Amino acid sequence: MTPIEGAVFDLDGTLLDSMNAWDGVGESFLESQGIKPPPDLRQVLAPLSFSQTARYFQSLGVGLGEEAIIARLNGYVEKRYRESLPLKPGAKRLVEWFSGRGVRLCVATATHPELAKAALSRTGLLPFFSFVCSCSQVGCGKDQPSFYEEVARRLRTPKEATLVFEDALYCICSAKAAGFLVAGVFDGSEEKQNEVRERADLYLPSLQDAPQAIGAWWEERR
Repeated sequence: MTPIEGAVFDLDGTLLDSMNAWDGVGESFLESQGIKPPPDLRQVLAPLSFSQTARYFQSLGVGLGEEAIIARLNGYVEKRYRESLPLKPGAKRLVEWFSGRGVRLCVATATHPELAKAALSRTGLLPFFSFVCSCSQVGCGKDQPSFYEEVARRLRTPKEATLVFEDALYCICSAKAAGFLVAGVFDGSEEKQNEVRERADLYLPSLQDAPQAIGAWWEERR
């Protein structure tokens, strides 16, 4: 069997323990604009890119332009990305393990690329990745299979030899629909863990033993 040639890593909730950084950001922003947040706001925002989020907020009555909305949302979390958000346990070892085997690596994220790069640089991971690709750069959200197809095109690795790491169910479904192998990574922010386990090709309760789990799983596929 062809060895793993490429690995695509989500950032928030997969490599970085950062999902709680976004808790309440949408609500705080809308309240700052004098708009009462809808009760299902977090569920609505979960699969949206920043551009989609900005347009959604405009539909609720926010009078700012798209770029201004995105800048203000990023402003709520920028300091934490630059100064304090930690890697998930085992993340650095896993990235180093892949890199040592000549696997091409990239990060695919909905987070603003500059914030993503700042966090990766601070934690020592940035040099391992060929590039960081964001939804804003591709022009669609991670709810679209075409996002992952564009990432793989830039990574220049075949789908059947590219492993995508995601913690969110909707992202796992999109990557699978695009034809990729997917490792589902546990994060407490995703409530549908049974579905994550079912939909992913490989389920990782943590990243700490991921190299061994991935190696054993790949051997079983031979």
